[in-house]
Amino acid sequence: DFLAKIVPSQVQINKIDVDLEQNTMTISGTTPSYESNNKFVDTLKFTNYQLAGSEDKVPAFSDVVLTSFGKDEKGASFTVTLGYDPVLFSSSSEGIQLIPKTGVTTREQVPAALFSTPSEAPQ
Repeated sequence: DFLAKIVPSQVQINKIDVDLEQNTMTISGTTPSYESNNKFVDTLKFTNYQLAGSEDKVPAFSDVVLTSFGKDEKGASFTVTLGYDPVLFSSSSEGIQLIPKTGVTTREQVPAALFSTPSEAPQ
């Protein structure tokens, strides 16, 4: 149920490895482009969850890293590693709602002036 909320329609998951002791996950799959892969990674980074009856929104995943990416004429393959809040997979996870942030791009994390002209560069 969680994956359907956070995986963009263009992304196909081939394999998920979950380490319940370390609270980590590795997700491998394919996508038609780097852009759709980036959207998936950003969605993971900015997804929160909310417990039933609570107003608090808590980050669902941490340390989200695109560990491999390859592209050929057929599309792209990727592997993402991440940490997750163990509450998501606990026996008390009933009533948890994932809240993905829509329209996320990595550019939102970068200051407005990404590049400067040579005359603006610090001396």
